[in-house]
Amino acid sequence: MHLFQSFVASRQSENETIGNLMNLTSHKSEVALRNYLRDIGAVVPEDWSSSYNMGF
Repeated sequence: MHLFQSFVASRQSENETIGNLMNLTSHKSEVALRNYLRDIGAVVPEDWSSSYNMGF
């Protein structure tokens, strides 16, 4: 998580960051790494709640 945040803070693009982390971790795919980062809270998904209306 700290490596991800430091890469982002150094103004690397998200794809560059994921590429660098793929070289450092044992994840076999980009999707697996992204899911891991989301699970540990390193990546917070964008809020899309304003795009949906749940009018009951």
